Amino acid sequence: MTGLGRNARMPLHPTLETLALYATGDLPLITRLRAGRHVAHCGDCEHQVLLFRSATAELKREASSQTLTGFEAIAQWPVLEREMMGNIAVGLDASRCIENVGRKRAFF
Repeated sequence: MTGLGRNARMPLHPTLETLALYATGDLPLITRLRAGRHVAHCGDCEHQVLLFRSATAELKREASSQTLTGFEAIAQWPVLEREMMGNIAVGLDASRCIENVGRKRAFF
């Protein structure tokens, strides 16, 4: 069931990727309708869609119940961007200051 397959007893199945996108509602309309028709008549694919939906719900629950520093960092992007730009500017200024340190000067 992991890909497209056909034999005498089994119709063409959607790929796992298609079933996952169907489970989250992220398929284009025509593909969603075809997948829905198949899932309605195929217990194996229906079960796979239920597993995807369950996993998605669990991930959402887990994400909402935990402190996710990565997501918090994304939410604070403007602050981080200003800090990074400031650090880059300081680094560039420092490199210009020490650019000539240690070079011998020619006196004429």
